[in-house]
Amino acid sequence: MLGFARFYTGPFWENLAEQLNSLGPPIKDPAGWKKVWADWKSNLKRKLANNRKEQQATGGGPNRIIEFSALEERVIDLAGLTAAVEGIDNSIAFGAPVEEDENDAGVANGTFPEAADDADAVEDAPDTGVQEQCARRKRRAPSSLNLLDTQVKQQKKIHNEIIDVLRTQTKKFGDLAYYGKTISKRLMDLQALETEN
Repeated sequence: MLGFARFYTGPFWENLAEQLNSLGPPIKDPAGWKKVWADWKSNLKRKLANNRKEQQATGGGPNRIIEFSALEERVIDLAGLTAAVEGIDNSIAFGAPVEEDENDAGVANGTFPEAADDADAVEDAPDTGVQEQCARRKRRAPSSLNLLDTQVKQQKKIHNEIIDVLRTQTKKFGDLAYYGKTISKRLMDLQALETEN
């Protein structure tokens, strides 16, 4: 259960703060160094997310992939930040199933049937960055609303199933309470009989 356990790390951060403070300014308490570490990891995750987005872009415009220093690469490996941004390979995904139609296939291989007539319009546009914006703009597949509708239906189904389970559990708890009171009453009756004898 990696990532779910909590350990008391006070001595570790106190020792680390002492070592870092001995190197010279800045001087921080353990909470301050924790914040520096959290901010640094957050910044690295933001850079990784940017690189992932750039790798998945449709093209056009300058390359905006950010290079990492050797120290940053080591922190990324040690903290497992790549998995935090890209997900874990061979893991189970939840949500609506992905349905691919002909428009999605066109988007995947780089052809956009609905945009065939727009290609001339983009080439004739004045060079004010419009071409770059059009080339980089993501096109939504018409099936995205169908996928959203499927996901909402699945969530409603799961919601109703959970409500049914909770109702069953509530009834069972009610039965347990009833039987518990009955047993308690009978035990009290037995105790009263024993004190009479």
